[in-house]
Amino acid sequence: MHYIEQFLREHPVIAGALLAFVTSLLRLWNRQESWCNKLIDSALCMSLTTGIFYGLNYFSPIDPKVALCIGSFVGYLGTEQIKEIILRAVDIKTNSNISGTLAEKNDKHQGEDDHA
Repeated sequence: MHYIEQFLREHPVIAGALLAFVTSLLRLWNRQESWCNKLIDSALCMSLTTGIFYGLNYFSPIDPKVALCIGSFVGYLGTEQIKEIILRAVDIKTNSNISGTLAEKNDKHQGEDDHA
């Protein structure tokens, strides 16, 4: 156990990614989805955490311990919520309606599944 704790202290970005995974998994715990979907969503949150951290670090060097904060934030929100935030930001910047168009497309596909 001591070795794991020491490893995570020396690699805070990995600790942040693992925190995102665990937070996402706990958030999805009671949802009526398959375990495979829960694990995939949690793995995506883990990837998003590292991507966001290194993206922010590229523009301005930040303390690696910030990855823990990013990890808990990403894991709590989840991939769907982050996708909506990004699409809303793109809509505002480009004066388009990408998020509305995608929502309509998803509604149509879900409606087709209901009739089948």
